[in-house]
Amino acid sequence: MQKLQNELEKRGLTCEPIGNTLNVIGNKGIHANRVNVDPKHSLQMDAREHWFYTRGLYQVLSQPKKAIVKKWKFRLSAASLLPSVETLSFVKGVEDASGSPALFRPLFDDLVICYGVRWDRGIHIITRAQFQTWGVSEDRVYAGARSMLYHHSEHVKWTKSDEGLSQFQKGDGSDAARFMILEDMFYGDIEADFRFSIPSPDSLITNYSPSDRDKVALDQDAFEENRASYDHPLLCDAIFAFEKGKPVKAS
Repeated sequence: MQKLQNELEKRGLTCEPIGNTLNVIGNKGIHANRVNVDPKHSLQMDAREHWFYTRGLYQVLSQPKKAIVKKWKFRLSAASLLPSVETLSFVKGVEDASGSPALFRPLFDDLVICYGVRWDRGIHIITRAQFQTWGVSEDRVYAGARSMLYHHSEHVKWTKSDEGLSQFQKGDGSDAARFMILEDMFYGDIEADFRFSIPSPDSLITNYSPSDRDKVALDQDAFEENRASYDHPLLCDAIFAFEKGKPVKAS
């Protein structure tokens, strides 16, 4: 229980042990959002799974308890819907905080695409329960989120790291998911030697930007050098390539 409490308090949530559960509170006053969490749900998780589990708890509890966005239908949500790359333990964290798992689409291994609505109080994660009131398919949600991601990426700038790697980053929680639209945005400029990694939900690192032909070999050594900047467990330590328009793990 102490491990869970420590991690949640680092995220700014208030915790109080009650029997064998942990009462977790986000926000204050009339906006307070609280839930009793059973620590046994996270006992078997490794450090990475545990970090993303608490991220899921935080994402729900940091929102106002009676946030109006929870009642938005698809038509209203679609204009602010963006995808993010998360883990299955994040999905579980959302479930333990809200009573319903995050709506997700499988990606690689335990990585998934989740969906969040950006509104004036932050990011509201779409749960399966809310999705079931929308009357649309998950494919429609995915297509809508992908379309909005493209729209929100048109003015994102490429930057370079000290290692010479390139980064396509806006800092809106959807940077890792931007791999989904790279080939559309830079059609003809992404070649067979293009490689990318997604070490965090807010990081998309590549061996070159499509407009810059100064390439570096994004191998495990280069990635190890870059990962030192992350103060949390990695989302994914794999390196990917595009094959026939689809992302695959690079050999």
